Amino acid sequence: MENDGDEVMPFAFGYHPGFLCPFDTAHKAEDYVLRFDAPQTPIVVETGENDGLVTGETRVYFENETDIPLYDGMFDHDSTCFSKLTAKRFSIVERQTGRRVDVDVEGYPYVLMWSAKGAVRYVCIEPWHGLPDTRTASGVWEEKPDTVRLAPGESWSTGLAMTFAR
Repeated sequence: MENDGDEVMPFAFGYHPGFLCPFDTAHKAEDYVLRFDAPQTPIVVETGENDGLVTGETRVYFENETDIPLYDGMFDHDSTCFSKLTAKRFSIVERQTGRRVDVDVEGYPYVLMWSAKGAVRYVCIEPWHGLPDTRTASGVWEEKPDTVRLAPGESWSTGLAMTFAR
């Protein structure tokens, strides 16, 4: 992306890849973990259960761990937005076989994990630059926190790598 205008260009950017999980009909959600490639103490950016808007509150998800056990109903509250990650990869791993999907998250200030309510049928791992609005947002991009701001004449790029391992 390049700002060829004469004013600062504010924007946010995020990926929304979703992966079939369980990987096959022989497995269930509890056969999987979401795994960081290094121990983490992620900070959760709290969002509203029904609106997905940032509440302004944060909490520690866990301390110095790598694995998040997957289970049906874990996304009934909506997504979980992590910040302050130092991991390079976040993966969906089938415990017994080691089959996995790796998503490179290095360099992204936020990473969301998400699925629909109820039984897990897929899992989204979403690296983001920027956040949803707050409940009190004015709607003016220039006032939005955590927005990328691209000066006139500057360019910006990002990428997303995924690995599918059997």
